[in-house]
Amino acid sequence: MTSQKSLNNVNRNDFVRSLKESILFPLIAFIVLFFFMTVPVISYVTNEDFLMQTVHNEISVFFSFFSSLYYMFAEIVPAGMVACGMLTAAKSFYYLLSKKQVNVFLSLGVKRNTMLKNRILSAVITLFTAVFVPMVIIYITNIVNFGISAHLTKLFLYVTSMLFVSGLIGFALCTLMFMVSGNIFEAAFSTVALSLIPYFVFVIIDNLPLFSKIAHFIR
Repeated sequence: MTSQKSLNNVNRNDFVRSLKESILFPLIAFIVLFFFMTVPVISYVTNEDFLMQTVHNEISVFFSFFSSLYYMFAEIVPAGMVACGMLTAAKSFYYLLSKKQVNVFLSLGVKRNTMLKNRILSAVITLFTAVFVPMVIIYITNIVNFGISAHLTKLFLYVTSMLFVSGLIGFALCTLMFMVSGNIFEAAFSTVALSLIPYFVFVIIDNLPLFSKIAHFIR
């Protein structure tokens, strides 16, 4: 019984340590999202000009906010979350490529699969919090000032899930590379190279209609 309790304490301590290791870059992402996406909405609804308005349209206001700030950087924001996920994974699994740190971590008495689960769970929690909190504040602010709508809810779910999944993709990709690579340079190069593949695929797909028009014109 004592042995099991001691093991639980060791696992719990490793999870806490994993949270501390994974919190830095999601915290930076949270600050960026909050000040560049959430603060403008709060500033808008607390502005004197807005308070003097007698007719409010919740769909156009919420949509114009995302179109002016989010859609303006439609590629940069998700890419930033992918980079955040990658850096989080690099910080969490750096010990795998350091013999000294590997020996230290293995001497803690935590099973390898438990260490992996703790770091994955920690990343999921921190990345989700970094995205969810700023977005839910925007969502609630819009509901309070304009009322709820299907469009508003769908937009909130879409943006939140898209940013969160982007972070997870970056984390998963970098984690995999750290597990199969032999050194930091190899892991970093492989992660960046693989992360660019989806971008080029999307660019090609996005230009397919143009290629079709050119082919039709040639015929």
